[in-house]
Amino acid sequence: VGKNDYTKLNIPHTSGIYVFFNHKMECMYVGKSVNIKNRFSQHMNNGSKVSIALRNNKDNIRYYSYAECKDKNDIDLYEMLYTSILNPKLAHMS
Repeated sequence: VGKNDYTKLNIPHTSGIYVFFNHKMECMYVGKSVNIKNRFSQHMNNGSKVSIALRNNKDNIRYYSYAECKDKNDIDLYEMLYTSILNPKLAHMS
């Protein structure tokens, strides 16, 4: 997923959990958002530690996945669950 490529992806403007994977399908980052598509854009363009690491990581972000979460109250729970199961490499940067 390269800079500006997110605009071509079929990512919804909905709340949920998203995951970035490297070329080995290792989990790099798990995040949450009330608008997944906008959050992807922020990761590809802003200067936060996580965003810079996602763009510059030597393992390169190649794949993504997301799960819509209609109940915004459950987003934190699902983020903790995904993080616990997938053990992302960039988990402690945010």
